[in-house]
This record gives sequence, structure tokens and C-alpha cells, in this order.
Amino acid sequence: MKKNSKIVSIITARGGSKGLVGKNIKLLCGEPMINYTISAALECPLIDKVYVTTDCKNIARVSQKAGANIIMRPESLAKDNSSSTDAVLHALEDIESRDELYDNFILLQPTSPLRNSVHISKAIHDYMHSGKKCLWSICEVEHHPEKMLLIKRNSLHPLGDQKKLSSPRHLLPKVYRQNGSIYITNVKVFKKLKTFYIPPVLPFLMKPEESIDIDSYTDFMLAETIMLSNISQRKKTWPL
Repeated sequence: MKKNSKIVSIITARGGSKGLVGKNIKLLCGEPMINYTISAALECPLIDKVYVTTDCKNIARVSQKAGANIIMRPESLAKDNSSSTDAVLHALEDIESRDELYDNFILLQPTSPLRNSVHISKAIHDYMHSGKKCLWSICEVEHHPEKMLLIKRNSLHPLGDQKKLSSPRHLLPKVYRQNGSIYITNVKVFKKLKTFYIPPVLPFLMKPEESIDIDSYTDFMLAETIMLSNISQRKKTWPL
């Protein structure tokens, strides 16, 4: 990828969340949750422009006040079974209709408020120097899949190798999951293939505590606890 390539940030935020109603603009440590993602994108010097795509006027109003540009997506692209792929394709079409052309886009979901501009800048830097067509942020899994079980006919069965159920975790290969925080993709390739997974995919490793993806009240409370703790720790280091 060219080092001077242009990159646009697309933040997807539909209004009809079910796990935690109104989560995208729910106050998190006193700020609408989406504001943390918008601010992180705006503070990244490698991003040329920041867009929020939404079907909700309240989200649009809050996002615009925070400094984002707005794309109103149709209701058909904001249902429970609507895909992020379709929402991003619509956003890219809208952006191009404004005579704005970008080489790459970075997808930032507002449900990852612990991801900051430092993460974003590092991810873009790594991507720009990798020669790959896409990047995914990941973290190590909290529970190893070799320790997981299935229920069949009211009986437990190992998901993988039965012998590994009793293996010490440190002897098992490290396994990672996508944390939903950062996706970077080449625009032309994405429009052609219509998928975020374009191998070989560049991994961007983040810590588990930075990787909270808010989908429930429990996720929300955990994120708020971590954020308040971070604020408290920073205050302790301030000069008197």
C-alpha cells in the first residue's frame, strides 16, 4: 500500500440495538458511547475524514455534534439481520457520490470505546507497511476452544480433541478472536469481493481489557469500571 494513500473512517451505528437498548448513545462515564470512537478517529492524523452511518436521527445529531460527518442509511440496512458489509458498501457509495475518493477505509464500531487513537494510528501504520489488503484487530481468547464442550442428547461432548480437555492451558497453542474494534480494508478489493476477510489478513493484537465489545449491560458496566479505573490511575500520576 502506498504510504500517502487516503483513508476514510466509517463508524457503523444503527439505532435498533436489542441487547442494550440505545447503547450507541448511552452515557458512558458521562459521554455518549459513540463519542469515544468519533474522538479517537478525529485524533488520528492518518485518517482523512470521519463518517458515521446510521438510521437514527438521535445518533446522527449526537455524532454530528461530536465532529463526525453523517450518512443516513435506509431502514432496510439497519435491521437485526442486516450485515455490516451492506452498511459499509452503502456508505462507500454515498461517499463517492460526494466526489470523495479513498484508497482504504477503517471500520470502527462504537461498541469498542476502549480503543483509542494510539491503537488506530498503530494499526494504520502497520497496515500501510504490510502490503496486505486488510487488517483485523484481535485479542487472545478468554476460554480456549479445546476446553469447550457441546451438548448432544443431554450428554457432554468435547468440541475438539478429548485428550486436550485435561491439557494445561500453557501447553495449548495460543488462539485469538476478532475483537470487533478495528478493520482496515482496501476499498476497491472490498467492493469487488464484498467481504472483510481478504487473506492474508494482517493481525493487530490488543489486550483483552482493551477489547470489550459492548452488547449487554454487563459489558457496559465492565467497560465503565475499567474506564473509571484508568481515570483514577492517571490522576494519581498527575503532579501536585
